[in-house]
Amino acid sequence: MHKKPVEHKNFIRIGEASKLLGVSSDTLRRWANAGKINTVRLDGKNRYFNVAELRSYKAKQTLTTQQAAEELGVSTSTVRRLEQQLLLVPQRDANGWRMYEKELIAASKAALNNNGVYYYAV
Repeated sequence: MHKKPVEHKNFIRIGEASKLLGVSSDTLRRWANAGKINTVRLDGKNRYFNVAELRSYKAKQTLTTQQAAEELGVSTSTVRRLEQQLLLVPQRDANGWRMYEKELIAASKAALNNNGVYYYAV
């Protein structure tokens, strides 16, 4: 006799959580083991993730230069030029890599026109 899967509208299983965050299930397990993200075992066996917490975590994730360029629809060289012009200000991670906040990239995307040039309302 098969047990009915646990259903709870505020929690999702690891496969759905990995799709939501765009990372592998193994990455989610490592993050959970490291305490970066919380899990519960509603059925005593499988890991379940709180949907609200995942969405919050996703909003706080940072992007690499390449990811920021792809999001903005420009080259990595353009991202670095925008940084030199102080239009984008990255953070540095523990290894010294440039990391861009998603909110910053979203705001910058709104300020870019189709030609990859910033425009300002006068």
